[in-house]
Amino acid sequence: MKESKVSKVLLNITSVFCFIYFALYTFSLVFIPIGIYCYIAGKRFNYKADHLEDTMFIRKETFRNYVIFVSIFCFPFGLLSIIPYILLVSNRVKVSDAKQTKIEVVKESVNDEVQKNNKTQEENIATESKISETETETESEKLEKFKKLQNFKEKGLITEEELEQAREQLFGKKED
Repeated sequence: MKESKVSKVLLNITSVFCFIYFALYTFSLVFIPIGIYCYIAGKRFNYKADHLEDTMFIRKETFRNYVIFVSIFCFPFGLLSIIPYILLVSNRVKVSDAKQTKIEVVKESVNDEVQKNNKTQEENIATESKISETETETESEKLEKFKKLQNFKEKGLITEEELEQAREQLFGKKED
């Protein structure tokens, strides 16, 4: 609890310095964009100080980015923002991260896709085995086809070369 009180005080002080630097950068007219970011950082730090115990607050990465920005552009007072960042992001204080839920949802959807792919692969293997069983001819069927082709050759419907090609297709090449 002591750490959260220290963090709250330091965040409020940092937000005040961010608003001061916002005014300074804005009055210079050249650095208005930096001043706007200082204002946004001040609002974020102020919100963070008020909602330390809530689960709905700035993500770690966003908070880190604002700490870096403030440390550079609100130097030297911006360096105070590093202390609450270290205290809040350490393992001693619970920090909820919205990305964790998204990761779990993505893992579940990936598992569903993998299961669907496995089922379709099993179905494909089953259909291929059925097709290969029907395509595989027995030796007796091959002999019957070859005898029919020999009859066609005797009748003059096919040539010797065509009969030889059909025999190679049915039984494979002739071994010497």
